[in-house]
Amino acid sequence: MVKKIGLSIFGLALLVAPAYVFADQIADLQAQVQALMAQIMALQGNAGSSYSAPSPASSTNAGQCVPLPRNLQVGMSGGDVTELQQFLNISPATGYFGPITLRAVQQWQSSHSLVFSGTPLTTGYGSVGPKTRAVMSCAGSASQGNTSSTAPSLYTLPTVNVPSPSTYTQAPTTPTTVSTTADYVKSHGLLLITEPSSSGDESIYTIRTDGSEKTFIATGRMPSWTPDGKIIFVSDRNGARQIWIMDADGSNAREISHLPPATSSPTLPQMAKNGLIVYESAPCADGNNENIWIMNSDGTRVKQLACGMQPSIALSGSWISYTFETENPYHREIYRINTDGTGEKQLTFLGDTNYPDANASSISPNEKWIAFFSGKEAAKVAAGSAQDPSTFGYRNVAIIPADGGARVTLTHCWPLSDTEHSHGPDDCFVADDPAWSPDSQWILHNTAFVSTGGILMIDINGNNEQKILLGHGTVRVPLKYVN
Repeated sequence: MVKKIGLSIFGLALLVAPAYVFADQIADLQAQVQALMAQIMALQGNAGSSYSAPSPASSTNAGQCVPLPRNLQVGMSGGDVTELQQFLNISPATGYFGPITLRAVQQWQSSHSLVFSGTPLTTGYGSVGPKTRAVMSCAGSASQGNTSSTAPSLYTLPTVNVPSPSTYTQAPTTPTTVSTTADYVKSHGLLLITEPSSSGDESIYTIRTDGSEKTFIATGRMPSWTPDGKIIFVSDRNGARQIWIMDADGSNAREISHLPPATSSPTLPQMAKNGLIVYESAPCADGNNENIWIMNSDGTRVKQLACGMQPSIALSGSWISYTFETENPYHREIYRINTDGTGEKQLTFLGDTNYPDANASSISPNEKWIAFFSGKEAAKVAAGSAQDPSTFGYRNVAIIPADGGARVTLTHCWPLSDTEHSHGPDDCFVADDPAWSPDSQWILHNTAFVSTGGILMIDINGNNEQKILLGHGTVRVPLKYVN
């Protein structure tokens, strides 16, 4: 009986929530916990060392050559990846080609004048192909720029902590003062929502957080508020899908991106105060992640920043957070990186078997916290199928400090398979896709109940959770305050 109820209501949740945001809608493989724990234990005690770029002068010496038997790219693993990491002075050498190895390869390629920009797919930037392998093995030649023997903090691996499960459910040790009341949010909040449209795009609406004054704005997809109160969104109204900006009432819409086919179909655009825009588009070479890009507000200076998914840009425009997915072993974790390409750092790690994954991060406007989905991602199933909701693991919303730390779970959803807790019509089993209020005191999130689903809000201390708008889901920056 529980299985049938769970299936029916989660089907409703999928229909009413934005398909491009819900982490639960992406078919995933359950985390291979034991393998990950073994990997983390191997890393523990060795992390914290930094990448040190090999000296160009010595990299052509026999002791500094590395003959690699195959091309290497993000998502691959093996002894040759370990040799590559040792050659690049990445410590610890894990044997997995992830984003830190990607950045180290890019640094090495640039310092040897092989390639300076692009992506692993378009130019080979960040992948180890035949030309890069030849130079690394000392069989080829390349001009060499000036490279410091001490690498930037970009390749610093944070200490890997395996905290006790209690650190994932405790309240913040120093509660944040919440001066904005729930009534204020409800009376002054203006939400962006979308609904299906016959035009091919979706219909964008604004609606007060008390459910009143629903107003059609325009057709488009993936809208978010900009810091100056405009709406940034995606539309194909001119043929190709591009990024647009319009006034809050839908007027003065203008196309700001002119992306070529290789980087077309942008998703999840967001803008910072300095005008910098982040979005994702085009698969990475590993097949699991997307390229994350930044560009100016006028569409110029498009730059590939990272390989991952679901980016969130800080209000200052100085850094982003994003998800990076690995395939073997499968899991998702949160990273951050500065928008100048430095300071890449992993922020979440496997430590609790109930909460191995992290996804859908959102940076608070004051840039002190990151909210995110915390729990077990959906299992990978056949195309066109979905995981039985009665088999879901824990799925909640948590926060961490902006520079990393123990997860603090805010919501209180229990899996349908948990027989110790009842599941009445108003008991949730999924919380996901968090987004912040402009004052960084409240977190909106999507929630699935046995009876329905929609947007709820909860304060930063995990208190005063209440329903906002049922039958809809959040967007990346869904809320602004108005009179």
